[in-house]
Amino acid sequence: MNARGVARMRALSSVLKALPKAEHNKLVAVASPRAAPIEQWGPVLSDYPEVVRARIRSLQTGDLVLFSTKVGVWSGNVIQFISNSPWNHVAVVVRGEMTLEEEQDQHVPGYCHLKKMYVPRGQYKFRVDNEGTPHLLEASWHGVHLYPDLENRLVEHANYEGYSTIALRALQGVDRTDPYMQRIEKFVSRVRGTAYEANSSMHTIFDDESVSTDTMHCAELVTETLKELDLISPRFVSGHAPPSAYANGPFGKVALKTGSYGPLEIVKAEDEFCSQLALDLGL
Repeated sequence: MNARGVARMRALSSVLKALPKAEHNKLVAVASPRAAPIEQWGPVLSDYPEVVRARIRSLQTGDLVLFSTKVGVWSGNVIQFISNSPWNHVAVVVRGEMTLEEEQDQHVPGYCHLKKMYVPRGQYKFRVDNEGTPHLLEASWHGVHLYPDLENRLVEHANYEGYSTIALRALQGVDRTDPYMQRIEKFVSRVRGTAYEANSSMHTIFDDESVSTDTMHCAELVTETLKELDLISPRFVSGHAPPSAYANGPFGKVALKTGSYGPLEIVKAEDEFCSQLALDLGL
């Protein structure tokens, strides 16, 4: 984010925090940007289910998945409102497979108290491999975890019912060599089980309170992943990046040192006109 964007987020966050809950939630729902018209972002695949599933199967390590929350879901609408972008969640793809080799969780006992919904990581090692299947490395309320079966997860899973729009974005111009994949594997081993950002509220989640990577929000995890691949400068503060930084946000985007991200490919798109109209009319 550029200086103007950071200043805007801080100012809006201060205003939101001072509002009563009902007024706060109504404001962010009504004023949060929507993804429509979805054609502005890139190819719209959502009308072709088999194409969507084939595209998801073809995802490669380093590709991104971006999400836009439905109107009326206050936690996501807050991020949309303060970042002036419909894209309020992001995760990164890693190809590979879970093995039967046990691997120790690097987080200390009692770590789960940081978030009520925290889920400890599994005991087995994940092997990063170009020949494996695409998994989603994601930071959510449950913590940082890897999720398989993306064809069904992105299209049908209940956890994503709160998103009206989901898009893919391909990492281009990067050679996914064995050393590249090994670095990702070590990184995944280290961050799996990390709790969701515990040092800041939803209103200040991209501020200086989020500089530590002991706990991470979604875009912070993505940024740290790309740093591991030497695609982003290590001087960039990962916690300051909102999801919109990976979707050509209006106040700046993350610049890669090599390679680039292609257009957003829409794989889910719901019409929110009726929901938005009801909120506008106070129904």
